[in-house]
Amino acid sequence: MKGFEPTLHLVDVPGTASADPLALLPEGADRAAFIFDGSEMAGRPHAVWQAASAAGWLCLSREGCSAAQALGALAFSLLPAGEALMVHSDDPLLLQLAGPRVRIHAPARGTVLGPGEVKGELGVEPWQVPDYFALVGFPPLDAKGALGMDPSLARAVLERFAGVEEWAARPDLLEVLDTPSAPRLRALLERQGQRLRADAERLNLHTGERIAVPERAFQRRKYANLL
Repeated sequence: MKGFEPTLHLVDVPGTASADPLALLPEGADRAAFIFDGSEMAGRPHAVWQAASAAGWLCLSREGCSAAQALGALAFSLLPAGEALMVHSDDPLLLQLAGPRVRIHAPARGTVLGPGEVKGELGVEPWQVPDYFALVGFPPLDAKGALGMDPSLARAVLERFAGVEEWAARPDLLEVLDTPSAPRLRALLERQGQRLRADAERLNLHTGERIAVPERAFQRRKYANLL
């Protein structure tokens, strides 16, 4: 994206179908990390781990943690230090990370998305992405969505409420805010509110968890650099 200069590249290995994730790094990149699921690795992930570590790149996984969760925790740990991040992933859940100093490179589509592009594509702000997918469904994580709600209605709810939590806490505002299909939304919330709140929380990568990684660990080295 024009005018955006990343200081660090984060590659979501399971979240991209690229045959060679190392090739996602631009020529001359010298700071990067490759993020993996915390489960036992075999096949392609294991091969990528070996290739990336042999090339001197940091490889990171967290036990019991998906790559998206680990990447989110790492990103929110790095942003206060002033890093500008390019996240390489086709996982739509990671669109919630887009911000002034975060861009999402979706290799399968060949596009780079910032906050404006996320809003233009989904119709919601990046920080509302977990709530949006809680409402419309996110099959990879078995979030079924709100039965009886289509994407346009989900966007209408999120135009009037910050997220599922606020909507569930103040259903009395449905009529005041002139929300479309207010009676149906109130009934839907009564039947499915607890599950929708749980799904929104589960899909939110900004959990407060932090991953402390020394700044020098991201620098490419001539030997295996594992964490």
